Amino acid sequence: MKYQIFSALAFTAVAFFGVSGLGEVDEGQVLGKLKTINQTEIKVGQWAAEKATINEIKEYGRQLVKDHKNLDAQIHNFAATNKITVADIQPSEEDKAAVESLQQATGADFDKKFLDTMVKGHEDAVSMVRTAKDDTQDSKFKNFLAKVVPSLEKHYKTAEKIEKKASM
Repeated sequence: MKYQIFSALAFTAVAFFGVSGLGEVDEGQVLGKLKTINQTEIKVGQWAAEKATINEIKEYGRQLVKDHKNLDAQIHNFAATNKITVADIQPSEEDKAAVESLQQATGADFDKKFLDTMVKGHEDAVSMVRTAKDDTQDSKFKNFLAKVVPSLEKHYKTAEKIEKKASM
């Protein structure tokens, strides 16, 4: 059974924009979704650094914290520079419950849940950002999102690699 904590956040973001494209991109909403995903990933990255039983997962958790704090700063700077109001997007009750489940997990159960969610969540987040990038008409926003994708892809590939290596 896959535990998909972050996929719910990313799915909410993808569903918010629609499957067939964004049409008119609301930059504040996109940045708000990214900020919400960042805040959650910072929190669970900290848990991974503390609770994981596999050192590679601990290191990955520390990298998530660093990278998502950096992305949060980039979002803030981009929004301020371009006078964009970042939407206040709150996680759904389902997302909150899923994160609480991960917080309560321990040992190998935590490792498995964490990696499962990182793979699926980053895959969905990459899809959301790429869709927004492709659909926006604003070149500054398109360039900003193009810079976000490689970090999210790296997180996805790293989680997938650790998951395969750990045979979870």
